[in-house]
Amino acid sequence: MIRSPFRLILLGDIMIGRLVDQIFAKHVDNREEYEHACMLLKRACVQPPVSYSYIWGNTLDYFHPAYSDLRIGNLETSVTHSNIKWPQKAFNYRCAPENLQTLKEINLDYVCLANNHTLDYSQQGMNDTMNALNTYQIPFAGVGKNLSEARRPAILHRNNTTIGLFSFADHYSYWAAQPTMPGINYINVEQLTPNDRLQIKEYISDYQLKNKISLTIVSLHWGSNYQWSPPVAFQLFAHWLIDECHVDIIHGHSSHHVQGIEIYKGKPIIYGCGDFIDDYAIDKEYRNDLSFIYLIDMDMDERKVTKIELIPTRCTNMQVNELTRNDQDYEWLFSTLARLSAPFGINVQKINNNNHFIIQS
Repeated sequence: MIRSPFRLILLGDIMIGRLVDQIFAKHVDNREEYEHACMLLKRACVQPPVSYSYIWGNTLDYFHPAYSDLRIGNLETSVTHSNIKWPQKAFNYRCAPENLQTLKEINLDYVCLANNHTLDYSQQGMNDTMNALNTYQIPFAGVGKNLSEARRPAILHRNNTTIGLFSFADHYSYWAAQPTMPGINYINVEQLTPNDRLQIKEYISDYQLKNKISLTIVSLHWGSNYQWSPPVAFQLFAHWLIDECHVDIIHGHSSHHVQGIEIYKGKPIIYGCGDFIDDYAIDKEYRNDLSFIYLIDMDMDERKVTKIELIPTRCTNMQVNELTRNDQDYEWLFSTLARLSAPFGINVQKINNNNHFIIQS
């Protein structure tokens, strides 16, 4: 019998490369990054190296397996010691393979790799990333040695539920996997042809049928940085995935800040989850340091969301912590999410007995 409800956690970008990588005992060799990381930690009166659990701050308890059935996020870095950067790219992120242990600290079940950083250190970096994730037994989707592999979902089994996790990215086109070439599962959402849609529908349906998938999740690394509202084409595509491909959850990320939430025919669409952990400078308008742990409860008998609970978080000096009600950023997150979700008919409310927000279906 299928368990009902089924609870899962969605996270936005998890960037454990660059300076974050440097604060662990083992890290890639980069003296300049190490000194910069030490300077940031000094503000928090912390001396590296830190434990693998350090970066998760006071959020760790939420990732205990008893709290949810599934935990997923977007891995926004390559995992490699390679020094061969993708040329003429502004930001190239990497972390040492050993530091994937920090993802095990939060019991992460799956990561999306279709994004704009998996090939930061070229094809070797991508191959190393896949190998490292396999070593640490962390499933992934969205990249591969050819197009067929890049399209292949991760198939997980949790509490009598078979989950299919697909991963797409709309940038970069020159990283797109080809029938005989490695790369990401690229998709141009705003210029999809009827044939593109047919192919997507066919291979999603094929995997659903062959694997008897009962919960389908599509992760999309899409859109421009720092853009409050998704393009109309994104909403139409999300609706199409739900209507035509029987997708149950849309897990969007890439904007670097939170975007609105929609519930369409009982299916949650998170247009932009924001950044969960990173070392980035803070944009004062978009507040890329603020995000959520997204808790989604699905009624698996009806295959519809019953509620979305949102735990507000802030990343400071490479550590993420839950916000409390008396923090001014708590109110900023509440009002921002409410404003961005209102056009979709969503009413965001505060929960009386804790620091969380809630959206009832």
